[in-house]
Amino acid sequence: MNKYDVIIIGCGSIGAIKPDKFDSPETKNILTWGHAFFYLKGDYSLTLHFIDYDLNKAKLASEKWGGKAYKDLETFRKENTNNNKRIFVVAVPTNKHFKVLSRVIKFNPSLVIAEKPFTDNLEDAKTIRYLYLKKNIPLMVDYIRRFDPVTSVIKNAIDLDMLGNIQQCRVIYNRGFKREASHALDLMHLFFGKYKSGLILDTNDVLIDYDKHDPSYTAHLSFELCRNVLVLPADGREFSIFEIDILGTKGRYTLVDHGKFLRKHSVIQEPTYGNYNTLCSTYDLQETKLTTALLFAAENALHCAERGERLFCTADNAIDTHKIYYKLGV
Repeated sequence: MNKYDVIIIGCGSIGAIKPDKFDSPETKNILTWGHAFFYLKGDYSLTLHFIDYDLNKAKLASEKWGGKAYKDLETFRKENTNNNKRIFVVAVPTNKHFKVLSRVIKFNPSLVIAEKPFTDNLEDAKTIRYLYLKKNIPLMVDYIRRFDPVTSVIKNAIDLDMLGNIQQCRVIYNRGFKREASHALDLMHLFFGKYKSGLILDTNDVLIDYDKHDPSYTAHLSFELCRNVLVLPADGREFSIFEIDILGTKGRYTLVDHGKFLRKHSVIQEPTYGNYNTLCSTYDLQETKLTTALLFAAENALHCAERGERLFCTADNAIDTHKIYYKLGV
């Protein structure tokens, strides 16, 4: 087995540091990249490195998960001249992704992981993809819900016609059409295939509930297997919500509680009012693995680096979502 240096760039909420009550070596949930790779140190030969322009953050991360702290990539380069293979995690703010991903190529990585939504815009995303393809460097993008095994349950149900023809899909989200709704748009590609067309419905009355540069739009989208996808915002200043409701001719699947549970309704004979079918009022409730999906993502990265296994979410997948934003003009 190869030895790996895992270099996490950006030690904030997704990179390494959440309050201990939410994410620490003792918690069941795995909510940071630091925790995910810390967990895998028992199965792989990993050395963790943490880089942040705020060196105190990097030091806190190294104390929490074990490893070394650096203020920048150059310091890391000078202090590490071993022959270990390198996996980089880019968890800096999105507006810095292009610059950091461009620089990381020079450090001879075996694989690079970028947080979503990959880059600021479509052209930058295409440029980064080209640079990595040219160097034959695997590039993962962390649309985290792709790494939840229950996502495959939903996709298989659609592919195997267990839901029948998909009549409609309703997404409820908040805190930014690019920041949060991008998760849903990525899943729409996975579930429903090629994007066909779309329209922003509320251009004169947009909701700004997180960032003025990223309004929470209402949109109608059409995909190959579902012509009616309605993306609806709720005010994130009041509460947080993320749901995906898929209605087929044979049943209904709904991701609720931010995707932590999958609710399944079947079609039955209507028992009270008439000789027709209805959706059953009771349902099966399946807990997803969303709160440990970063662990599955880290394993996927290591399996790719070690064995050449395919990545569950690539630059191509992320570019599909960028193309929607480009075509919608947002």
